[in-house]
Amino acid sequence: MRGSERLLFALGLSFAFTFAACSGNGSNRTDAGPDADTGSESETGTGSGSESDGGTDTLTDTGTNLDAGPDASVDASIDSDTDRWKVVPCLSDTDCADAGLVCNESWGICVAPDCASRLDFTPCKLVTEPDRSYDICSDGTCVSPGCGDASCNPPGPHFKLPPAMGHNAFQRTVDDEPVVVDTITKLMWTGCSVGLTGSDCKGGDALVANWEDSISVCEDLVYHGYSDWRLPDRFEIQSILDYGKEDPAIDTKIFPTMRGCEDNLCQAFYAISSSGSGGTNAWGAAMELGEVVAGSATLYNLEIICVRGVPTPRERYEKAELVDGEPVVEDHVTGLTWQGCPIALYGEQCDQGQLYPTADWMYAMSTYCQSQDWSGHADWRMPDIKELMSIVDDRRMDPAFSPDLFPNLSGGTLWSATGWYVYEIDGLMANSAAYYRAVLCARNS
Repeated sequence: MRGSERLLFALGLSFAFTFAACSGNGSNRTDAGPDADTGSESETGTGSGSESDGGTDTLTDTGTNLDAGPDASVDASIDSDTDRWKVVPCLSDTDCADAGLVCNESWGICVAPDCASRLDFTPCKLVTEPDRSYDICSDGTCVSPGCGDASCNPPGPHFKLPPAMGHNAFQRTVDDEPVVVDTITKLMWTGCSVGLTGSDCKGGDALVANWEDSISVCEDLVYHGYSDWRLPDRFEIQSILDYGKEDPAIDTKIFPTMRGCEDNLCQAFYAISSSGSGGTNAWGAAMELGEVVAGSATLYNLEIICVRGVPTPRERYEKAELVDGEPVVEDHVTGLTWQGCPIALYGEQCDQGQLYPTADWMYAMSTYCQSQDWSGHADWRMPDIKELMSIVDDRRMDPAFSPDLFPNLSGGTLWSATGWYVYEIDGLMANSAAYYRAVLCARNS
């Protein structure tokens, strides 16, 4: 089973109950009901020292003062990193002229006038119908994610990757419109599913919508004093998942409206990314196990979570062959270095050797990468699922990995250290440790 056939099969297995939980036509509201997690306790993160403004704005603190108001100091922490795009607010092109930029009025920031020779994720301006504020450069072209075609998908993660298990580097405000800041990715999230309010998200009704309407809901959302929300891409929504948890695969003290499956009703969220299989398929995340798969963008209505934050334009990949026949790929965004060939293959194009599936997951996990001496390094390891999914290129299929960076990845599957595996043809993930699969090793740069 290949291509779109397997995509639909994966949809049927993974999201059948999930999407049924939110079925309907168009956008409507539904009561959160007894399935909603009512916990409101904040979990202490990895830093120390909580700080509050003296009111009800208490929060989970990891070392940064996060105020609840629209002029929150978290904006400074997001935008002040020296390697990030300098965010300049604007109302018209006049506000951006001195920097040689133009104003993306709907986003409210100065952006590049074109994408020629610009890095991926450089903010730009593209007028579409309907027009959306989040426009970014991709392969030298200004695209508007959510256009309905994989060619305008965000080109990968634009942030350091949080751990696949035990991710607790969050800050959450406690107010009527709570937000959550991930101190690793620097992204801000709505602390409740859209439509719900209150520090514990018990107020209001959860809004549900199909994929296209979900994009519009985030685009039009004014929440916690901000109006630059967007539907997250699939790398962003996977970043908040925790594969050390199940049902749901996320910290419910930080995201109290998240749930897994109850009474055969499961929760899922759309991402803004379209599936490379064509048609009306889009990426989404099922919360029970954290599976990120592609499914129908029109058939189901799901709850909505929105994100905000300006991405960092940065040169991402650098490929080298310091040892003949042993290429490596350095990812400057995630900080990982990858073997350019899966285990048992070598050569500049990975066309030497004999590719064969490794042993079962347990043996592969304990043996294969640790035994590698590749390109002068012996500290290789099997990547976790967030790391492995980070090198999937959502803009392409068959293979879903760049053949220039990773040749000879086309029809098999790759293990991750978390027991999940990824299909090379389309970048979908699945969970089974019982079969034989290939291994692509990574190391911290």
